[in-house]
Amino acid sequence: MMWKRLVLVGLLMSSLFTYRQYAQDVASGKIVTCRWVKLAVARWENDLLRQNSPEFPYYFDEECANRYISFAQQLEHTQGFSGKIVLEPWQQFAWANIFGWKSTATGLRRFRKAYREVARKNGKTVEGAAMMNACFHLDKEIGAEEFFLAVDRNQAKKGYDEAVRQNLRNPTLSRLTKEYRSSKRLVKVNDPAAFMTPVSRDHKSQDSWNPHAILVDEYHAHATNELINVYESGMGARRQPLTIIITTAGTNINGPAYQEERTLVTKILEGSIEPVPEHIWGIIYSLDEGDRWENPAVWIKSNPNMGVSFYRDYLEKRIAEAKGSPRKASDVLTKNFNIWLSSPTRWMDHSVWMRGSAPVVEEELVGSGARGGLDLSMTTDITALCWAFGEKDGRYPLLWRFFIPEEGLLDRCHRDQVDYRSWIDEGWMIATPGQTVNYEIVLEVLRQDANTFGGRSIGYDPWHAGEFERELEGEIELVKYPQRYSGMTVPTQLFERMVIDGKIAHGDNPVASWMMSNVELKDDRQGNIMPMKPKRDSYGKRIDGIVAAIMALHQVTGGQVESAYEARGLRTL
Repeated sequence: MMWKRLVLVGLLMSSLFTYRQYAQDVASGKIVTCRWVKLAVARWENDLLRQNSPEFPYYFDEECANRYISFAQQLEHTQGFSGKIVLEPWQQFAWANIFGWKSTATGLRRFRKAYREVARKNGKTVEGAAMMNACFHLDKEIGAEEFFLAVDRNQAKKGYDEAVRQNLRNPTLSRLTKEYRSSKRLVKVNDPAAFMTPVSRDHKSQDSWNPHAILVDEYHAHATNELINVYESGMGARRQPLTIIITTAGTNINGPAYQEERTLVTKILEGSIEPVPEHIWGIIYSLDEGDRWENPAVWIKSNPNMGVSFYRDYLEKRIAEAKGSPRKASDVLTKNFNIWLSSPTRWMDHSVWMRGSAPVVEEELVGSGARGGLDLSMTTDITALCWAFGEKDGRYPLLWRFFIPEEGLLDRCHRDQVDYRSWIDEGWMIATPGQTVNYEIVLEVLRQDANTFGGRSIGYDPWHAGEFERELEGEIELVKYPQRYSGMTVPTQLFERMVIDGKIAHGDNPVASWMMSNVELKDDRQGNIMPMKPKRDSYGKRIDGIVAAIMALHQVTGGQVESAYEARGLRTL
């Protein structure tokens, strides 16, 4: 077959395969990398030592790995650069792992999912398209269906269009494939059931496919795992399906990229999960904790292709532009150094917030006395109720109730890029019937909690709260917190101090953590502060639970706070 001749030419020309040397150089420290890359290399070396053993039924097929690498290097660049693609050592290492490891029992591919995280401008689109083409032409899968997945169709088309151009620019592959441009589908001439196509979240009829390979582009932008789950669930009939995730870090640490895929990969690399999911391979190119992003010596950790697909002066210019601008600095950290951030311009770092992740057990708080904060939403948004309790084991426990309308929930998940449905299913949120928050249910839960915990007061914003006041007047003390500097500065300073000092316990509530990641501070330059939504891209950035917590905590502590100057001086930005 023509593609076999193509690979043979590649093998003859590609006499130097660099992935083994790359692994040695990483292990020795000759190549500067972060700890995740070192751990990926350690996993590789350990697997080589134990291959084909009874407890490890896999082996490394070097000839197969070389064949896939050679195939990629017979493809041509289609934009910017000219000539054939050259996989750099770090890229060859990924290809060798993904395509070289096989099952001893079946001879089929070991890894069924590959997660790769690297900064932008490191050739992700070109390499991802080449991987999909390798699966398309070398896997010998009859009727192979391949999908390029992204949040929007334009993003999905980037990888697909690159894959099509790679076929068209190659004399052999161009005779084996044909593109139907109107439907955005590339098919094999001798196997019309085999095709590749781009797919976005709003694509129709997603459940009827039988995918052989999927490429998930910029997974950090996905609010839920809905799209990837639909296509992975259709892979059951395939012999050796493959999910390829290539992404850069983002600012949604509550999305599936960070919470699910990245977290699982880091546990695999650290050896902290049993049994090990041996079908998953992953690697992360990022800075290490303590690295300063202004230090040129560490740039290569996040940018292994520096000097190839882009040059050092590009990063120098990006860093110069970012100095003095928190938003630009955030953009550089995520996109150019592959650092996950909880918010584009954070009030407090996620690690500071997690000082309060001690568990909160409701049963232990019954009858202990509580002060509440209620942030009433506009009718279609989230309403947050927070109860703060007196000091227990050196911390002040916080307990939340979040309310959200049931109708239109899926659209709201997509709009806000948050998986509300999972939070509801896990008991972190309460879905109320209808298109708007049912305030009768909110008041019912509030009254039940007040009775259970001994609720003594509720803090609230008096603006548009007349009905709420009439309902609860005489039942519980009502404490007004006007949402302006005069009403919120001292409570906000108190909250900040207690979070920094690890004096609260939030139980790692995921909804509250997400809202905390959205908070920015409004500052009048005279030491007065209050929480606010981000100035830009604020749609879907909810902070209701934090506002409620600030009001509740201020009441339960009696409003005691250290000097504003001291609190402001220790803020982590």
